[in-house]
Amino acid sequence: MPERRVVGHLASCGIIYRIENPRELYFDVKDKEYPQIPFRNHCCFVGGNWIGKGAAQDANPLDTFVREMEE
Repeated sequence: MPERRVVGHLASCGIIYRIENPRELYFDVKDKEYPQIPFRNHCCFVGGNWIGKGAAQDANPLDTFVREMEE
């Protein structure tokens, strides 16, 4: 039986589009200073981590998504 992996992080993200044109998606572009190196200079869905300092006040992944939208 395979060993169970411990989840060290959870994240939430959203796909944002205009109802008038659902093929037009909105992304978050990470700059060269973004702390997570693999995401630098890339387009990403809007969202964030539910575990960590920034998420200390988040009650659930939906709270994380709302916080990320406000940021």
